[in-house]
Amino acid sequence: MSKRQSRELALQVLFQKEFLKTTQLDELFELYQNHLSIDNQDVIASKDLVTAVVMNLSKLDDIIEKYSNNWSVSRLSLVDLNILRMGIAEMILLTHPTPPVVAIDEAIELAKKYSSLDSPGFINGILDKVYSAELKRES
Repeated sequence: MSKRQSRELALQVLFQKEFLKTTQLDELFELYQNHLSIDNQDVIASKDLVTAVVMNLSKLDDIIEKYSNNWSVSRLSLVDLNILRMGIAEMILLTHPTPPVVAIDEAIELAKKYSSLDSPGFINGILDKVYSAELKRES
């Protein structure tokens, strides 16, 4: 499994968590691991990302609201919302942050695969604003 596949697993778990309204993340990971023959290291990488998102939902949603120009998080699809959460978490919340250009590119690829035709551009726009406003000023 690659880093991209770890992100896909994280997206699937986050989507299922919201869709099923469950807090049983370990059960979701176990379900995917049993049916998809996923390596333990990749599950650990996915869990780190999912944990960063789940533990910081309010902060992430506030950032999304701030940069999404008239789009509240309640109007976003679950897929787009979780891709945005993951991208922001990768850039600013992980112990070893992903370089912003990589995090944005990977979020766009997830949107191309799992969301609508308009989503990659929308996600790129928001994540680029977050990067420009939140990370470039810190450098």
